[in-house]
Amino acid sequence: ESIETASDSLPKADDRRGLIFFFPCIPGSGKSTLCSSIKPEILQKKMNELNMGDNNKEDTFKTSPEQSDRTLVIRNGDEVKGKYWRLVEEEKVKNPSSIYIADKNVPPVSWSDVATICSKINGVCVPVIPSGPVMSTTTVTYYEEKENGFRVE
Repeated sequence: ESIETASDSLPKADDRRGLIFFFPCIPGSGKSTLCSSIKPEILQKKMNELNMGDNNKEDTFKTSPEQSDRTLVIRNGDEVKGKYWRLVEEEKVKNPSSIYIADKNVPPVSWSDVATICSKINGVCVPVIPSGPVMSTTTVTYYEEKENGFRVE
């Protein structure tokens, strides 16, 4: 048996891009309620229905028959002892194609942590921004990049 034939029988690496859903710092937006109501099987089904290809590659967010379903991790920030984003990074490096929902208010100073983790795993970070009454009573500030770093507007 040739090496090529033998290697064909090995499991293929899961090269799908991972996701990190995070909540920009909007206290009282119902993030924990939303996170506790997420059903993994429904989220997986919706993800598989979406055509979220990357650079014309074949549906990098879909589950192919030779790949198992993605792992869904919902990590509540209040339950983590120690550095939250360090734990997120460790878990994402172990399973880069997972769908990770960060149940934690993420202040602007931590947005770069989320982006760094995603760049390490070739993942995508998705901010979850509520609409409706929550936004009518919330002021959102943003960071603007300058030559020497970031500053608040």
